[in-house]
Amino acid sequence: MYRILLIDDTPNDRLLIVRELSREFPKLQVEEIIDAQGFNQALTAGNFDLVITDYQLRWNDGLTVLQEIKSPYPDCPVIMFSDSSTLEIVVEAMKAGLDDFVPKSAKHYVRLPVAVRSALQRAESEYRAKRLEMRLQTLLNRLNVGVFRSTLDGCLLEGNASFLRILSVSSLQEAQSLDWRELLQPEAELQRSNHEREVELRRVDDSSIWISLSQSLNITEAEPVIEGLIEDITERKLAQEALKQAKEELESRVVERTQSLQQVNEQLLKEIRERKQAQERLHESEARYRQLVELCPDAIYIQSNGRFAFVNSAAIKLYGATSPEELIGRSVLDLVHPDYRRIVQERIRKLTEENIQSERMEQKAVRLDGTVINVEVAAVPFTYQQMPAAQVVIRDISDRKRIEAELHNSLEKERELNELKSRLITTISHEYRTPLTIIQSSAELLEYYENKWSTEKKTYSSPAHSVKYHSPDTPGQ
Repeated sequence: MYRILLIDDTPNDRLLIVRELSREFPKLQVEEIIDAQGFNQALTAGNFDLVITDYQLRWNDGLTVLQEIKSPYPDCPVIMFSDSSTLEIVVEAMKAGLDDFVPKSAKHYVRLPVAVRSALQRAESEYRAKRLEMRLQTLLNRLNVGVFRSTLDGCLLEGNASFLRILSVSSLQEAQSLDWRELLQPEAELQRSNHEREVELRRVDDSSIWISLSQSLNITEAEPVIEGLIEDITERKLAQEALKQAKEELESRVVERTQSLQQVNEQLLKEIRERKQAQERLHESEARYRQLVELCPDAIYIQSNGRFAFVNSAAIKLYGATSPEELIGRSVLDLVHPDYRRIVQERIRKLTEENIQSERMEQKAVRLDGTVINVEVAAVPFTYQQMPAAQVVIRDISDRKRIEAELHNSLEKERELNELKSRLITTISHEYRTPLTIIQSSAELLEYYENKWSTEKKTYSSPAHSVKYHSPDTPGQ
């Protein structure tokens, strides 16, 4: 049901307007405003989807009414239905944000419902496009992908939160201290195709990271700009793992709406063209969102009421499925290891009931064939099909866990070998200490009694014979 605010102090005109609108919209709630007090009350309540106003009012004029509505509600459609405004007034109203103008005459009453439906559809399409763009931006931030726009000479114009976080800076001004001219491709090369490369970047804090830099030239604006994506691939470079780079261009949506008072047929054609453009932008945003999710190397799924509502290709592969139908509608807890089900259930409750996002956490998941894998999970709450839901990013870290376990085992074996070596050295030292002591003592005796003992005595007193010796002065020697 649509809620329309009708501002007109002529009773007959209001009656005709309501009659024409009721024919087009069976479920319609119209609030009629005839004075300043009623207008102020309605403006405070804000309980309306569209405003129809006359220009010549006893207590105000339509241009002032337009400005007072657009100030708190810039996205609310406003249509002026009047027979007392000039072309100059209409042009000024269009500049102030007026969505449409319909002359107030007997033959134009039938045009008013068409203008109302067109304005409502445009507003709804723009709202959905903004929601999709916000979801896309949120996903990019969760994936730690930086998005930036720059002039051809390296002056940064925009950058999202992930862009600043990757560069370890807090503002674009601080990021500008980096020499972007060395990173950006020349204009002539960008005009031929998009460019993606991996470069080592020294950040403001003098630390170095590896980034995947993707850039393209956008010539649809007043001056050409470079649009790009950066991703921190330091871990991938150090571990020499092959990860797919998710790359998507962000296109600027700048559409200049110019309205002029022309013949009825021209106005209708213009409305159809604007509606078609809004639908194309919506389809484009949806396609970009789906493409980015499908190209993402991490598994992404949407859970609603604790069940899988959407899965991308990486999620199908991670859980060992062959098609989305094997997962859609299934309980998320079925594929969570029993040791983590209570924790995951509490995280789902906070996501859907308290709207609290879940930070990255390591846990165990169970594939469809019963295999247990180690995963890293992060989730963010949002609305899916008018229901509380959560968007989850999950990454298989089984290889990393295996490498950590192998490293731990190697360190443990090295420690055991060191202990064995120490015991061996101690044993050898103890076993050889006694014979060496005897040999040293015999050598000292031979050196001391060299001139006093006979050859036979020296030979007989060697360690090999194990003979006790006596002093040469002992009788009988």
